[in-house]
Amino acid sequence: MLRRLLPLGLFGAIVALACGSEPGSTFPDGTSSSSSGGQFPPDGGGIIGGGDTKDGPPPATPVECKKMDIIFVIDNSVSMKQEQDALITSIPGFIKLIEEYKTAADELLDYRIGILSTDVSADQGRMRKSRGADPDTQSCNPLDNDKPWLERTDGTESLPVSDVFACRARLGTTGSPVELPLESTRLALYERITDQSNVLKSQNEPFLRKDALLAIVVITDEDEGGGDNDQTLKPAPLNTPEFYAGKFDDVKEGYRARWATAVIAGEEQCTSALGSADKAVRLKKLVEANATNGVFDSICKDDFSGSLKRAFDVFSNACKAFPGVK
Repeated sequence: MLRRLLPLGLFGAIVALACGSEPGSTFPDGTSSSSSGGQFPPDGGGIIGGGDTKDGPPPATPVECKKMDIIFVIDNSVSMKQEQDALITSIPGFIKLIEEYKTAADELLDYRIGILSTDVSADQGRMRKSRGADPDTQSCNPLDNDKPWLERTDGTESLPVSDVFACRARLGTTGSPVELPLESTRLALYERITDQSNVLKSQNEPFLRKDALLAIVVITDEDEGGGDNDQTLKPAPLNTPEFYAGKFDDVKEGYRARWATAVIAGEEQCTSALGSADKAVRLKKLVEANATNGVFDSICKDDFSGSLKRAFDVFSNACKAFPGVK
């Protein structure tokens, strides 16, 4: 948790979105995406997709994915009001991009969006179905159903998906000062599936789909476990980035190429018009662990349009190379 040093400003929230190869896809600012890959060089090792391992699964034929399961992990500590406000303003353009995107087969993207907080003690990886606990965020009732995520069919003319997403993304700022976005994601994909918190119970349908690219977006002004600006894993016990990369591999049957991540956080300890951020050492290591399908961008920028482009490039390329599912 960081105290804000400067007044409110707006930034473009980073997104993980879309799959396929539609050449004319555009961003909310009207610019088009390029076909560049991830921002880190391949590590030459790891699971299938980031390099083969001795014990990894056999190679699978790449196919273009038609589904994406997107998780937004949003810091809800006291210092994050400006970032949440900025995220809200970017949501209509983000949803428009997803809903208009088409695969090479001219099919619309089948997407799901789940929203998590970084507060493990309170939410424990449960996907948010409403706004946060702050007094000014209680007036929204997004959907009259028990689905933990949002998808294309949830929108109506009077209540589009973008409005519901914006409502759920306003988590408030009363969350724990110890931010744990990676642990929150692990809990969401494991324990909260097992106990059916992140399952559509009426259809016994879990959030995660076998043939969908898992896309994880983290937005925070601190590192996993809070900011300490070094590689000390504290407060204990705190798992390593490699541990979490392995867990995400496991839910995608050992294929690192079936999940991708985008992080917007502190590349170094920094300040901007939005405030200040600690160096996110562990979050950057997670991105580096899945170098081909990952992108890290600094939160200390006034304009995040470049972050949106890089996220789109990385995730669309991941979809094009998605290992086929039998």
